[in-house]
Amino acid sequence: MEVSKRKIENGNLYSFINDWEGTRYQFGGLSKKGVDCSGLVYLIYRDVYGREIPRMTSQQVQVIKRKYESQLREGDLVFFDYDGKKFSHVGLYLQNGYYVHASTRKGVIIEKLRNPYTYKYFYRGGTVK
Repeated sequence: MEVSKRKIENGNLYSFINDWEGTRYQFGGLSKKGVDCSGLVYLIYRDVYGREIPRMTSQQVQVIKRKYESQLREGDLVFFDYDGKKFSHVGLYLQNGYYVHASTRKGVIIEKLRNPYTYKYFYRGGTVK
């Protein structure tokens, strides 16, 4: 992510991600056997931030205060519209333009928000209220 270790302020977040990275995608999943995108974000908020947020992407988008992309900060949610469906995918913004999400093909991964394939589907980002 192009961030030195000393600039990482939330070690619990990165420990969580390290522990879950590579977990396969499973629609409706909430365990190391498989997790979906909204489940991953739900678990991060519960286990890292100690906050309950809705479980489904369509509900998660309703609990954010919308931001411009340049205003995104670590812990903000980023939403994508795939297959013409509004808010069909969610991830958690990290630092320096990276986010973590549960990819249907690769499982839990960290990617650049401006990845040419996924960025064209980026729709909204914001802070959980």
